[in-house]
Amino acid sequence: MDNATLEKQFHSKAKSFGSRYNNKNVQKLLDEEFEQLKADRDFYRDLYLKWETATNKVFSDRAD
Repeated sequence: MDNATLEKQFHSKAKSFGSRYNNKNVQKLLDEEFEQLKADRDFYRDLYLKWETATNKVFSDRAD
């Protein structure tokens, strides 16, 4: 999944949760959560690339 698709599908907007939650504080929390999601994704990618290099095996991201 490319970065644009990740953002489109997983970066929530406060306005999507109704007027009660449509404020700057909620959006800030949602933005922080999305930034953590991206950081975790990058960590996972880096970890598996290192693991593949160390073991000389290619690992699949599929649950076959």
